[in-house]
Order: sequence, then structure tokens, then C-alpha cells
Amino acid sequence: MRLTREVKTLSKRYSIIFTGVGSVSHLSFAKNYCDGFFLIGGKRNSPSTILKHFFLVARLLLTKKINSIHVVNEQLMIFFYPMMLFKYSVLDIFDSIFLRLSVGGNKWMLVKWLIYKPMNVIITTDENRKSLLPSFARKKTIVVGNYPMRFNTNIKQTDNQYITIFYYGSLNSHRGSDLLKNLMKVRKDIRVIAAGWVYDKANEDLVNSSGIQYLGILSEQEALKVASRDCDYIWCLFEPDNQNYIYASPNKLYDGIQVETAIVINSEAKISEFVKQENIGVVVDNYYTTEYEKVAQMLIEKKGTFTFSHALREKYNWENQEEVLLQTHDTR
Repeated sequence: MRLTREVKTLSKRYSIIFTGVGSVSHLSFAKNYCDGFFLIGGKRNSPSTILKHFFLVARLLLTKKINSIHVVNEQLMIFFYPMMLFKYSVLDIFDSIFLRLSVGGNKWMLVKWLIYKPMNVIITTDENRKSLLPSFARKKTIVVGNYPMRFNTNIKQTDNQYITIFYYGSLNSHRGSDLLKNLMKVRKDIRVIAAGWVYDKANEDLVNSSGIQYLGILSEQEALKVASRDCDYIWCLFEPDNQNYIYASPNKLYDGIQVETAIVINSEAKISEFVKQENIGVVVDNYYTTEYEKVAQMLIEKKGTFTFSHALREKYNWENQEEVLLQTHDTR
């Protein structure tokens, strides 16, 4: 969702050539905003796919007039490292490999110096994640928030007999799917709408179970409509087993603000303090809790008690970030 937003915004000022791994389909949401759209077939992390991708990018750099390169995440940037040394380069960090390994800050300084030094600009999603970059890299880092496009139609049609939870995005075992499954077991009045990319067998079984309506992969605007119209809560849990999840800057939080739908998040995520302060969702005491009845009762009791101010909605929307992003590729 964020990637499509970025491509759409950058296309307002620049001609975009997009490369990636996968196959072109109706789910290639960024394609409509690109002058060139190239996807490599194969497994994302296989050596043959990486090599094909490398040669594709090399060919484009040799045959096209490329003014700047925009690469997502350090691990992908490493594969294209030689190219970064000769072009104006922007590193866009969605999910930092260093935070996944819990080595933020000035740890592994030599490796980080090699990776970050050639970059002209580094983008990160919030000030907390910026603070976890090494000190020398922060000087050229800007924040582009993980916010959705402004959403102006908030009409709730939820069934008062049920608590409806929206579980969407990356559906994997680190996003609280076990807790969600157990909540549905202990309370028949909790139901789930799911959408997004299913990454493991446990979530494949979950979305195919009774009580869950799986909608497939949705565009951002489609997901916002579902969250606004049909749901009481947006599921936003992160297993606190690395810094990437503890310091998460979830788009679902800001989706919730735009569509005035409360989120459910765990206390180990640093952003949960903001959720409490603004009264925009439920904070579960412990990601690994087994007090399923207690959590379910909290969701029932708190339904409809949240506040979503106009000021929050005006602050946390993508339109406020567009010019910041566009300026990252100003090579003058």
C-alpha cells in the first residue's frame, strides 16, 4: 500500500521506471503510474532471481537516462550496491534488516557505514525509527509518515450483535493471529474480516476457517472502505521479538484515524502509548496473553467509546507527506 502511494506521488513530477519481483496482474496497483514496469519471475530471495534483477537494472541504467534511483530497504540495496555509487540514490526503509536483527543505533557501524554512506537521502517512517539509525546517517534522513490518503466518507454499518475485527495487510504468525483465533473460539459474537497477503500455513488455515470472511488482496482505498463501513476494530498486533516490531510505525494505526475505526495493539509496541493517549484503540497488556475472555470482554465494553479528532485526521494523511517525498528526488 505504501509503495503504491509513493509511486503515485512521484509520478506527478517524475517519469517512473519500476522493477521488482513477481508477475504482472490486476493486483499490480503501481503499474498505472509508471512509464516502465518490469517484474522478474521467480522466488524473491533465490540467487537466480537476484541475478536476473541485477542485470535488468543494469540494462535500464545503460539504455535509459536515469536521474535517480529509489530503492526499498537495505537488503535490496546491497544487491545493487555498485550502481548506487554512480547515481543519485534514495534509500527508503520500510522494514530495516538491522531492526529485524535488533542491532539498531551505532551497532555494526562498519557495515552500516558501507551501506548508508553512498546514499544521498534516506527515508524512514517516523522519528523513532530515525533515532535507531547510526548517528552519521540521521543527518541525511527525512521522515515520510506511513499515512493513508485522506478519507472523507465514514459510515458505520456494523451489526450491534457482533464485534467485527478487520485483519489485513501481511497475514503472518508475528501479527497476533493466534490470539485472534482464540478470541473467536471463546466468543461466538466475535467475527473477523480478513484481506491481504497470506504468508504461512497457520494463516492460510485461519482465513479459510468458519467465522472469517476473506476478501483477498485489496487496494488501499478498498481496504479503507471496509474498515470504515463494516468493522469495529482494526487488528494491529506485533510480536515483540525484534526492534522492527517493537518500534513499528503501522499504516493500520493511521488508517484507523482516517476511517474513525479503533485499533487493537499490544503494549510492547512503543506506538501503543500514543493509542492510549489519544483514546483511539484498545491496548492488549501482553502479546502472548492467554486471557482470551478478558481481552474479548474489553473489546465488547470499549466498543464505541473512542474519540477521533478532526485535528488528528488532518495531520496524519498522505497529502501532507507528498511534497516531502517529491523533494527527495530533486537532484538540482
